[in-house]
Amino acid sequence: MLASFIQFIKIFAIPLLCILGILIVFAALRRPQLGLYLMAFLIPQANIWHKLYNYPLGKDYLDILFVVIMIGVFATERRNVTLGGNSKAVICLLLYSYIGLWISSFNFNQASAIDISNLVLIDWKNYAIMPCLYLLVFFSFRRQENQKILLLIMCLVLLIICLRSFRNFSPSAAFGYGKRAEGPFWAVGLGANHFGAFVINYIAVFIGLLLCDGNKIRKWFYSLAIFFSMFSILFSYSRGAYVAAFGVICIFGVLKKRSLLILAIILLMSWTFILPKTVVERISMTQNDQGQLESSAAKRLTLWDSAIELYDKSPIFGVGFDGFMLSGAGKGFTDTHNYFLKKLCEEGIIGLMIFLFCLFKALLSGWKLYRNGKTPFHRGLGLGFFACVFSIIVTNFFGNRFSYFVMGSYFFIFWALVDSSLISLKQPEGEADGGSEALPRHALLEKLLA
Repeated sequence: MLASFIQFIKIFAIPLLCILGILIVFAALRRPQLGLYLMAFLIPQANIWHKLYNYPLGKDYLDILFVVIMIGVFATERRNVTLGGNSKAVICLLLYSYIGLWISSFNFNQASAIDISNLVLIDWKNYAIMPCLYLLVFFSFRRQENQKILLLIMCLVLLIICLRSFRNFSPSAAFGYGKRAEGPFWAVGLGANHFGAFVINYIAVFIGLLLCDGNKIRKWFYSLAIFFSMFSILFSYSRGAYVAAFGVICIFGVLKKRSLLILAIILLMSWTFILPKTVVERISMTQNDQGQLESSAAKRLTLWDSAIELYDKSPIFGVGFDGFMLSGAGKGFTDTHNYFLKKLCEEGIIGLMIFLFCLFKALLSGWKLYRNGKTPFHRGLGLGFFACVFSIIVTNFFGNRFSYFVMGSYFFIFWALVDSSLISLKQPEGEADGGSEALPRHALLEKLLA
């Protein structure tokens, strides 16, 4: 019976999603929050929205939804459309990336940055949507109840992809590159390292909420997602994700729950006995018995050297957006395997400084909301986002875990929710919930949003 039901869902889920999407596209003109709910649900689940490619306009589905949301926000949320929060920093990040697109067009004999035949224009468009999501969410999510719904949807997505990974993964007796939990990102050419980084980056937000939020129903929901995320992080066999996870535990231990520091110490002293055998093998293989780096770690060092050589050619402005790939400096590899070096060689000192400034401002936003939030929910969101930014900094030392649409979008959505919450702190009590009209109230919804 269950197998038949699952088969039914597989057959009709995508057509039903198309119908629902069309309805939400029209509804988003008046209620852009509905469109952002759907977009947040779909973004990391590339395995789902790639199936829409078989339908008319399927390849443009998310782009159309994004444009409609943008129209809806500027039509219905005009009083909130101000450059508050960190909007100016985000706009600078966006604009300089576009300047980088013109630079790479000039340096590598590409079509102009407004010509659709430009090889990297689509990559830039996908990148540009992410900071734009910050602006749209910041402008339209001033109500705390809407923020809670969006966060619950994002938590549900993490639960779904981690649960699916748990169900589909078959553990082996020894580590193998073909035996890694990869999540849904295979559909866009990303692998297990990206999956592991994605999970630890964003589950950190919900750990913060679990430690602070007083709503018991939401806490059970957070707990489920966190429980299954541990499996995904471990069996992605991503060493960068392991380092970030350890750092996140320490942050929560220092700032909120001291017992987590004891857990961190136990892990540090006895990880070879506590962790699964295959995970221990993966960590141990970073160096061989002679102290030499294994092949993937050694290749990273070679790519970093290539990135620095490329940076030397244009240290101030960089060689342009996607310049590392266009230059062929990676000799078959299209990425530097360190996002900070990618920024440095492609956008120069200016681009890297803008990016680092945005990370600093994001950390500051999380810290301010944690210290000054009026509700346990907002304090948990601030604490979780602070740890999320730290995790993003760590994982991006080991690869590009930021600029891909499926990887970086949630960062900007979370950041917008944090900054929107900070704006509400400055408003008089009666105006703190300004913005779109309230949702219809139901018993379960009342309990979830309490």
